[in-house]
Amino acid sequence: CFITCMTDIDILKLVWEGKVPACFTLAQEDLAYEDHAPPPVYMFLPRVSYFPLVTEKVIKQFSQFTESSLKTAADDTTFVARSKLENETQCTSSSQIDSFKQHPLTHEFWLEYAHQPLKWHYPIGLVFDMCADTMDIPWKITVH
Repeated sequence: CFITCMTDIDILKLVWEGKVPACFTLAQEDLAYEDHAPPPVYMFLPRVSYFPLVTEKVIKQFSQFTESSLKTAADDTTFVARSKLENETQCTSSSQIDSFKQHPLTHEFWLEYAHQPLKWHYPIGLVFDMCADTMDIPWKITVH
């Protein structure tokens, strides 16, 4: 009776308010010091959101553990990436460009589950349904 007793509004509410429990860990190869790994970050991710909108907290927590290993790469690529962003994107607002200039390292990461990169342009709920094992909760995501 649970399914048949639900109204359309109840179903919409379940869909829009649905969350996926996730556990973010920093990839071993990205650690600045092997013996100093950060604790994992646990979050409830909205199914209808996207990874770039919910990972700021994760990146802030992990950035201090990778700063020395990413600094050289950032020095080499940030200038090129900034120039490309400023010259090639006419739809980008100046506030977005300023944000990139202030936090360049937050734009240089990717996520993986079960050795497969996760798609950023799909809603989190869809990515979870396509690739995660629903018996393996929380969803264990590796940050690179």
